[in-house]
Amino acid sequence: MLVNFFYTLDMKNNDFTLFIDLDGTVYDKNNGMLDEMLVRMDQFMHSVLGIPEENILQTRENYYRQYGSTLKGLQFHHEINPEEYLEYIHDLDLTKYLAPDPELRDILQSIPYPKWIFTNSDRNHSQRVLKALGIEDLFEGILDVWAMRYIPKPERWVYKEALSLVGNPKSHQCVFVDDTLMNLPPASEIGWQTVWINSGPSSQSDHNIPKLHYLPDVIDQIDAGRMVERKAVPAVPVVEFA
Repeated sequence: MLVNFFYTLDMKNNDFTLFIDLDGTVYDKNNGMLDEMLVRMDQFMHSVLGIPEENILQTRENYYRQYGSTLKGLQFHHEINPEEYLEYIHDLDLTKYLAPDPELRDILQSIPYPKWIFTNSDRNHSQRVLKALGIEDLFEGILDVWAMRYIPKPERWVYKEALSLVGNPKSHQCVFVDDTLMNLPPASEIGWQTVWINSGPSSQSDHNIPKLHYLPDVIDQIDAGRMVERKAVPAVPVVEFA
């Protein structure tokens, strides 16, 4: 069972369960770190797999569009070792991009509900990022690509698996925060409240905030508004690559 990296969680008396994405959500997606990861993806595809440099961008975009992640496409078409790939692209000097964020720490501590990291990245990278920000002890656990058997968001199965792994809270009492818009509709379809980290709203998200520091405002809105079970909604077309 994939439970060895979860902390003990008592679901009693918890009004909400929060699922929070990692990269681009717990830190500013424009801080340069994601750009370096893309460079390392391209280096891996060229130096390890031998894909011509002029074909890499189109190949990466095609895989992301078709499979939800570059990793999934590389696994399907090149039978790579996923742990080797993830270790390669995450071999970063995090101090160049991240520093302890006491304000974010205080804000997350102020939210009295269980919080889970829910990411397409792996556990090792997630732990390093959380530690660099000084918030590693504020989450019940990490729902990563290993826990999801290398199936990425926005595959609908992973959202139901996430519910199962954290003790099956009621869907309408779950809040999902992500900076990638295409990851939100599958969560909405099963009744989760969705929060998009972005500068403007979208019809595909219930709420939007410019950064995670504003999450208490959303929780207050939900708490004051609709803590009633939502009916399942039809699948919403998503922009698969942006």
